[in-house]
Amino acid sequence: MANMDEVRMRQGAQTADLWLHEVVRSIDEVFGEGYARDNPQVVAAMLAASASDFRTTMLTASIDRLADAIHTGLSNMG
Repeated sequence: MANMDEVRMRQGAQTADLWLHEVVRSIDEVFGEGYARDNPQVVAAMLAASASDFRTTMLTASIDRLADAIHTGLSNMG
């Protein structure tokens, strides 16, 4: 079995690669072929927005799971 740190390291790179390709495709779809290549600041801004949204989504999911666990625990107390 792979070391979990190694798995996480690869996962981060794979996610970044996926996001980069999706962002470039999306920008070029909206503004025309080659726009992303010619405007790297737009690519960077969209990648930053994607990362921020992902962090918010993961934090919200964690809080929801924690709240459910607390609710279940309190309900089982009587």
